[in-house]
Amino acid sequence: MRPITQSELVTYGKCQRLHKYKYVELLRPPAKSRAMRRGTAAHLGIEHRDPKAASDYILSFQGKVFGQEARDELAMAAGVAEALVSGALERWSYWPARREVQFTLPLINPETGRPSRKHRFSGVLDGLDATAVYEFKTTSRLDASYIDRLDIDFQVSAYLEAASRLLGRSVRKVFYAVAKWPGSKQRKGETPEQYIGRMKEDYLDRPDFYFHHEMVTRTEEQMELWRQEAWEIHKRILAVENGGFAIRNTESCVGRYGRCAFLDLCCGAVTRDAYETVDRPHQELRMEGATQ
Repeated sequence: MRPITQSELVTYGKCQRLHKYKYVELLRPPAKSRAMRRGTAAHLGIEHRDPKAASDYILSFQGKVFGQEARDELAMAAGVAEALVSGALERWSYWPARREVQFTLPLINPETGRPSRKHRFSGVLDGLDATAVYEFKTTSRLDASYIDRLDIDFQVSAYLEAASRLLGRSVRKVFYAVAKWPGSKQRKGETPEQYIGRMKEDYLDRPDFYFHHEMVTRTEEQMELWRQEAWEIHKRILAVENGGFAIRNTESCVGRYGRCAFLDLCCGAVTRDAYETVDRPHQELRMEGATQ
């Protein structure tokens, strides 16, 4: 019985072919994208409550970049990640003691109450206390549409379901914290050190511009809808795992955050040999099957 996460459920909804590449064939791009590196770095900084943990993670890729320009870009990314985490920890000093709470729970059929015999519902909560789930996100675009989407966000409902079952009572609040990456680029003649200093100062001077949080809630009717959707997606994933055809969604090839990492494969520009193969579908889980 393998774990299935909310990210996997969302990926299937985005594009069935993308889901098949990632979670059935276990393909991954050969290197983490810049966005993935800095997102992971920020989460590490929050988890350990240490801004340096964020910069250290990005600098750990130094051996994989070549040329002074690439090294400078890496150093600037590390400095900005450290500045973002510093500002976030100051803004949200009350982040709960229970962080990175991993769970693995039965995936329940809402009509019969019976668990799936093939999948278990797994994931990691950024934070959890007695009354709420805490979720931390970073983004390069923070606008009204980003906030409006939280009213129906799949992840919010998924994590409230997990928290409720972990604590044995209904949890219906998510403290949703969002930190924005700076849009400002390195100026002409500006050294990496000067750029990092300018960004650190900007985070201190404009916290309301870079940091935002919402208390997001769910009704029981909304939670029941999520259970029905999750179960239905799970059944469709089973069909793909059993050899069913995975349909492409060409509207997802290029989005607000760039192009799909598997676009070249879909287009036939490269073969599967251009990608790495991982040993399990959910690398973010420390142990597939553990519950904290």
